[in-house]
Amino acid sequence: MYIGLDIGTTTLSAVVLDTESGGLLAHRTTPNRSGLSPGKGRAEADIDLLHQAATECLASIVADEAVDPSTVRAIGVTGQQHGVAFLDSGGAPLRTAITWQDVRGQMPFPGSERSYVAELIHRCGGPQAFRPTGCMPAAGFLGTSLFWLHENDRMPAQPYTACFIPDAIVIFLTGAPP
Repeated sequence: MYIGLDIGTTTLSAVVLDTESGGLLAHRTTPNRSGLSPGKGRAEADIDLLHQAATECLASIVADEAVDPSTVRAIGVTGQQHGVAFLDSGGAPLRTAITWQDVRGQMPFPGSERSYVAELIHRCGGPQAFRPTGCMPAAGFLGTSLFWLHENDRMPAQPYTACFIPDAIVIFLTGAPP
């Protein structure tokens, strides 16, 4: 069997798939109550609450469907693609995560007519610097959030790991280093 876990903005969803047939054996959805709005245009998440919700969702689907854990071959995790979580060297959260919905990167950059994201793009060499990636930075993206935090002296104390929110959940579930 395989388990899939989606760390969504409003819900967490888990599925159990049969290894041999590929059929869906079970599905669970639980509300994501980790969201915070600490200020205008800000969207953050309490990583400890998110970890708790992920653990409860997985435990529920395994218990309710009488899944033998020894038959689970893998757990795949996906979710909020652009947010950022900050973890210490032991994998514990250092601050709330910033989600993809956060728009502080659209705020005016001090002393400029550009926004934070436009200033980031400018400092990196302009739009042409991002053509090879096929994706321009935007508000709520990990890099833009890191830039805003850096420019506003709000980065966590070193050492830390900045990672995507689903990656933080994988670290919590597995105990593997970031």
